[in-house]
Amino acid sequence: MYLSKENINTLHNIITELNRLESESEQKAYLREYTEDADLLLQTLRTVNKKKLPKGKRNPQESERKDVSPSIYNEKEINLIFKEKDEKTLLDTYSLAELRGMYYAIYQKSPAVKSKKEDIYKILKNRFSTMDRAAAFTHLSSDSTYK
Repeated sequence: MYLSKENINTLHNIITELNRLESESEQKAYLREYTEDADLLLQTLRTVNKKKLPKGKRNPQESERKDVSPSIYNEKEINLIFKEKDEKTLLDTYSLAELRGMYYAIYQKSPAVKSKKEDIYKILKNRFSTMDRAAAFTHLSSDSTYK
């Protein structure tokens, strides 16, 4: 058996409408009108184990997740940007895609998909703060007054 896109879209529309309807009587009336055998459809839907379904795209029109392309920034430029601008200005100036590009330039991998602008900002800011502290300790250890 083969389900065409048209059949799948019809089933999707039926399920969407069932989810929208409030009462069971409205759902049954809808099913009687739009299906040949409402009881068979309901029985079939009840047997679906959602946990065992393969993970596909959540939305059929959703394009595949794109990896972040290499950034036009380098680490020194990004560090300078983070030193010159406060959090609000930086978040207003740069888009999520640009911040993801900055993250990629530093870590050579994409940030988590669920990352927000604020999350990426905090990660990068913490990195630069840690690097500044390390540089300060290096400077202290090389200073002759502390030897």
